[in-house]
Amino acid sequence: MHGVGKGGLTDMGREAIVKMEQLGIVVDIAHASHQSVAEVLEMATKPVVASHGGIETAALGSDYDGSTEVAWDTSELAIITQELLNRGYDEDEIYAIMGGNTMRVLAETLPAT
Repeated sequence: MHGVGKGGLTDMGREAIVKMEQLGIVVDIAHASHQSVAEVLEMATKPVVASHGGIETAALGSDYDGSTEVAWDTSELAIITQELLNRGYDEDEIYAIMGGNTMRVLAETLPAT
């Protein structure tokens, strides 16, 4: 977690969180400062994600979608899965990381159709 100024949310930031929840947008606290994370968690009424974190909160983020330069792309997802196996993660943990956590949070956050 970092954030440019290392401070908390601005008034506009707090308004954005409220609006995102109203619109059914999942708030991702990755790249936020520690103070911002604390403030988001304090005010959130729906689950938030930290897309760069431990098993229960880990999920592949969209940093590899072409919006920024990274060392790999989606053609290498099988390599990531194999590396997780090599490092001792079990199938349930890999399922969670590779999309299960994302699906769970979206199901808990987005309105039912």
